[in-house]
Amino acid sequence: MDLWSSVLGKRKKPVSDPRVNSLNIKLTKKTILPILRQVLSQHYLEILAVAPIIVLPFLSLSIQVGIYPELRFSIAISSIWYFLLLLTYIGLGIRFGHKIVFKKLRSDKKDIKDTEWYQELVANVQFNARIQRDIAEVVLSKDFAGYDPTETESLAQFRPVQNKTECIFAKTAKLWGSRDWNPKWTLEENVQASIPALIQFLYYGERDQLDGFLFELREPGWLKEEQEQETTTYNRQTELVQFGEKVRRCLKTISDHDPGRVHSMNKPFIGRKGWFFQFARFPIFLTTFAPVYPESHSRYAFDAPRDSCFVLLQPEYSFMFHELDPDTPHTEWENPKTVRDRIRIAYKKAGRAYDIPPTVSYPPAHHIVKPYPVDTGKEEDVVEWWLPHDTQ
Repeated sequence: MDLWSSVLGKRKKPVSDPRVNSLNIKLTKKTILPILRQVLSQHYLEILAVAPIIVLPFLSLSIQVGIYPELRFSIAISSIWYFLLLLTYIGLGIRFGHKIVFKKLRSDKKDIKDTEWYQELVANVQFNARIQRDIAEVVLSKDFAGYDPTETESLAQFRPVQNKTECIFAKTAKLWGSRDWNPKWTLEENVQASIPALIQFLYYGERDQLDGFLFELREPGWLKEEQEQETTTYNRQTELVQFGEKVRRCLKTISDHDPGRVHSMNKPFIGRKGWFFQFARFPIFLTTFAPVYPESHSRYAFDAPRDSCFVLLQPEYSFMFHELDPDTPHTEWENPKTVRDRIRIAYKKAGRAYDIPPTVSYPPAHHIVKPYPVDTGKEEDVVEWWLPHDTQ
């Protein structure tokens, strides 16, 4: 069932009239010709009275030029005088016609309010306003999320990453977390249970300066213990693919319930430039962490449980709270000048330097699930997590 149908209940929406595009009546051929016909039928006597005054002087001058060629100069002066008089008449006619035309248009606009399609249009506007008001009331209500997103197991599990990562904003970041994991539910059902809280987070976030919403994805035993890795034929790339599949399923579930109807994960160009993830019309920056990464990796999960991995959603507006400098491929390694420089240097000093794209125009999807063991930035190393994989 659609999220908003379950939240708001069924409402009968007024039928919209496809003929209604706007309330502006434009001076087109279809609107002018009837008005001109009306002007001619109602004011033909005035037009007949004025026409001789305009036509006869020019006819007289033409005859005089034919009879008295030697008087051409004086006749030319008279022609100019009559021409100016003609312009005066034309100006008065335009002014007179202008009043008639727009008087008709104003009366037509008054008549519009009495038509059925105008009343349906007003009903549609009022209906949409009620829907928006109801959504706002429901989303911002205290019980919409169904749990306290500031006190969750997911935030507790993620705390080692938040406290030990080199990002200078991480320790003080204001995060909301997903609902506590229910082992009886599928990954999709667990993610779906937290979507109301995510919607509320996005609407509260700008006001309360919230930084991110965290989804914890659990699966006991998906990651082999270190002892098993040493004694069995082991391919860490397989676990990276499994991690990518979890991320895809998480984001696909969120995308499928997008109230903004964008459905980012259904786009055919996810792996190319121009794609970005958005939800409820909010652009979102995505970061992932998992125990599959070694200590030398920027997505290292530190002491987080081995059966958990994390997807962090940061709305773009959250970066404005920290006055983060615009993205750039250039870094002042010796003499840091910006916050971005200091963050990159901190990661490098900790032995977790990450790949910096050579340009700010790059596919964001390539950096959501980072490759392993090293992030070289090469096309062949990209983890195509957005493509479904059979991880059984």
